[in-house]
Amino acid sequence: MYQVLSAYQPLKKVLMHRPGPEIELITDHTTADHFNYFSAINHKIFRQDYETFLNLVAKNGAEPVLIEEVLAEDAESLAYIRRRPNMIYTRDLGMMVGSGMILMNLKSKGRKFDEQIVGRVCRKLNIPILGLIEPPGLLEGGGLQFFDDHTVLVGLCDRTNDIAIHQLKKILFDSTPVDRLIMIMLPKGVIHIDGDIMMIDEKLAIIYPPHLDIYPSILFTKKEPPRPIWFMDFLRQNNIKLIEISKEECDQAAANYIATGPRQVVGYDLAPRVVEEIKKRGGQVSSFPGDELFKGHGGPHCMTCPLWRA
Repeated sequence: MYQVLSAYQPLKKVLMHRPGPEIELITDHTTADHFNYFSAINHKIFRQDYETFLNLVAKNGAEPVLIEEVLAEDAESLAYIRRRPNMIYTRDLGMMVGSGMILMNLKSKGRKFDEQIVGRVCRKLNIPILGLIEPPGLLEGGGLQFFDDHTVLVGLCDRTNDIAIHQLKKILFDSTPVDRLIMIMLPKGVIHIDGDIMMIDEKLAIIYPPHLDIYPSILFTKKEPPRPIWFMDFLRQNNIKLIEISKEECDQAAANYIATGPRQVVGYDLAPRVVEEIKKRGGQVSSFPGDELFKGHGGPHCMTCPLWRA
């Protein structure tokens, strides 16, 4: 019942967290800064917009698996969550690859050790834990994405280091069907790869090219030595069609949709041109208000950790 080897195959189950009393900690500039929010939030609107998102995910065929419900009898975990206002961004805490979960190690003090909550969820749901990213390795789930069913993309960015990528490579190659890992070196200021590229079908991606080809990428495989490649050339060689976005659209989370099926996405209503480009290619877009939720420095992709894609 739990398996993921794609960024776009039909989403059946997804780990999410409905914002609870923990978001009441975000009240002003100082508290927002502690937890990497852009600013204070309107708690009522924040919750309302999340409920709209949750309902759209379910309407598009996915069953939300809510952390607070899975751990309803775990008083220690619930008490911990009540003081962790980033728990809503489940993507960063772990990544399902094949039939097991890889747990991350997050850089921010406002998020460090939150991945242990996903570890508890996995034990409750009998999902195997394939491995952990361990200190001094730093890696977050938003820095990872499937390219296809045997290739994972990882961004070397502000919240990821080389040590973690080599730990990830070992876990992937030893314990999953993945046999290719592409490390994309991103420019300073980019925190995750899921703001720059999003595979929404086997041959279609939403992409912000200027961030992806400044430096060479590194292709790791099981059988050959690592070698440099140019990522945009790699996409062309694999006949990937591109919906290119502007810097403004990139900043509005236009590459941060969650795909609930091939060319079927849920996202903020902040980039109308991109919505039209997806529709022109036969896609479907379910959009919802994003201004308040985006103050938490994350998008729809960030708020979802797929557990099962069929």
